This record gives sequence, structure tokens and C-alpha cells, in this order.
Amino acid sequence: MKDQEKSKEQLLDELTQMSQRIAQLEESETRRKEVETALQESEQRFRQVAETSGEFIWEVDINGLYTYANPVVEEILGYKPEEIVGKKYFYDFFIPDIRDALKKAAFEVFAGKAVFRNFVNPNVRKNGTIVILETSGLPVMDKQGNLIGYRGADRDITARKKAEETLRVSEERYKSMVNAVTMYTYSVYLGQEGTISTKHSIGCIPITGYNPEEYESDPYLWHNMIYPDDKLMIENTIKEIMAGHKVPPIEHRLIRRDGIVVWVRNTLVPYYDLFGRLVQYDGLIEDITERKIAEDKIMKLNEELEKKVAELTEANKELEAFNRTVSHDLQTPLTLIGGFTSRYLKIYGDILDTYEIDMTCNGY
Repeated sequence: MKDQEKSKEQLLDELTQMSQRIAQLEESETRRKEVETALQESEQRFRQVAETSGEFIWEVDINGLYTYANPVVEEILGYKPEEIVGKKYFYDFFIPDIRDALKKAAFEVFAGKAVFRNFVNPNVRKNGTIVILETSGLPVMDKQGNLIGYRGADRDITARKKAEETLRVSEERYKSMVNAVTMYTYSVYLGQEGTISTKHSIGCIPITGYNPEEYESDPYLWHNMIYPDDKLMIENTIKEIMAGHKVPPIEHRLIRRDGIVVWVRNTLVPYYDLFGRLVQYDGLIEDITERKIAEDKIMKLNEELEKKVAELTEANKELEAFNRTVSHDLQTPLTLIGGFTSRYLKIYGDILDTYEIDMTCNGY
């Protein structure tokens, strides 16, 4: 009886456990269906977003073969989705010159299961033209954490890159033009009680190394950069202008931002108010460093030439003195030789005359 009751108790326990298990399975199934529904909804949302996105949304398997492509691919690469899904690899569109390098870099990312963003790569469209894409992608894993592919998006940045290149070229041209400038203008404004402000044109950069904003923030910068030995000359020139006198252009030195000393030609134009008070003066700064260097070389050459001429003149004087000495030393023996020769010729002539007489007397 006890065994029968025990069996009934065990049976009821087993039935209870079975009921609980069934309930758990039903709950698990419900959750699975909810997850599947959520996944389906997520997948549907992804498809909706992908279909309406302005970017090329794609999926590739672990080998890089396209498994999905939204319609924008036709706009960006010129292919319809059905032309590339299951038929094309992502690296098929890389330009040939760098295809191997980009393919290697991409598969290194794949191997590392890494996320990549803003990867810029040029591609070849169906019509043969080049399009520059900015690519971002995420790894896709299975339940075991194994990489099964990548999902990402391509954005066409060709127009942006062209604009950036145009801007870069324009900036390079501007820098070249600025660097080629050898003169610039400036203005000095005199206020009440000796206050001043200055304004310099953009051409001051290649000549002085300072930009216009720095001159505006420090009104005494222009004075501080004057070469110390030339400051008095410039101060005197300004005094002449303030006194109402005309002054010619002056040449002086400036210390550039980098410490290099340059020569400039400074032409000043004063402006006076109705009471004859100086209120402003404009100036034109011209870089004459090369001219000064050339003049310095010419001056040194002239000095060397004058030195050589002096040395040559001295050498000529010494040569003339030497010639006079040699001429005097040679003159005495030549005189003796000349006298001896005259006497010899006279004696020889007398002998010949006697010989001719003898020959005549003897009948020859």
C-alpha cells in the first residue's frame, strides 16, 4: 500500500516537473518567437532604411562576395543590385593600380574582426569613370562568435574630394603668390596723447614673417623689429615728417621673425589735419635685400680690384726701376765693345787698302 502511495506521489511529482518543463518550453518558445519577431522587425527596418538611404548599403560574406546591395549602388557604381549580389567581390571595383594593396588592407581588417570607419578608396564605375568612396563597416558574427561577413555603407565623396583638391591648389597658388611678393603697404594712425595703431597688408608675411593680426595687436611691433643701428635714422625721419617736411625714401634693416636681417626701402607718405598736425602716414616697404647683397659684392669686388691695381702700379714702379738699373749696367760694356769694334774695323780697313795697292803694283 505504501509502495503504491509512493508511486502515486512520484508520479504526481513527475507530472508536476513535466508541467513545469512544458511551461518553460512554452515560455522559451514564446521568447524565441518574440526574438524572431524582433529580428524580423529589425531586419525589416534595416531593409527599409537601406532601401531609402542615400548611401550604398551592402553586406559581404567572409570572402568579400556581395550578399546584399541596396538600389543606391546603381547611382554610385552604375550596377543594379542583381548585377553584383552573388557575382561581384567588393575589391572588384578598386582601381587596378592599388587593388592589391587595398585588398590586402581590407582582409587584414577582416581577420582582426575590426570595425572600420571613413576608409577612403577610389573605385571604378561601370562606365569606367573614377568615384571616390568613404567606407565604414561592422563585422557580422554567428552565434559562436565566428566572423561570417561584414555589413557597411559607402558614401560618394568624389565632389567633396574635388572641392578639397581645388581648395588645396588654390591655397598653394595663394601661398606661392604671397611668397613671391617683395613689397607691402602699411599705415600708422596717430591718436591723441601719442597713441598709435598700425595696419599692415598681407604682403608683410613673406618679408617680415609676421601676419597683419600681430601688427594690429601690438602697435609697437613695427618699431621693435627695426635693426638697432637704424632706429635713430627712422626716428629722425618721423620727426621730419611731423614737422611738415618732405622726406625721401629711406633704406634700413629689419629683423624678421626668424631672426634674419633684411634690407628694405621705406617710402613714407604723411597726412595732416586742418591744423597741420600729423594724423597718419602710409608707407610702402620693398624688400631690397638681394640688391643690397649684390651691391655689397660689387663693393667688395671694387675694393679688391683697387687693391690689385695698386699692387700692379707698385710692381710697375719696381719694374721700371729695375729696367733703369739694368740699362745703366749694360751701357758701359757696350760702349767699350763699340769702341774696340771701331778701332778693329779701322785697322782692318787699312790692311785691306794696303793689300789692294800691293796687288795693283804686281799686275793683278
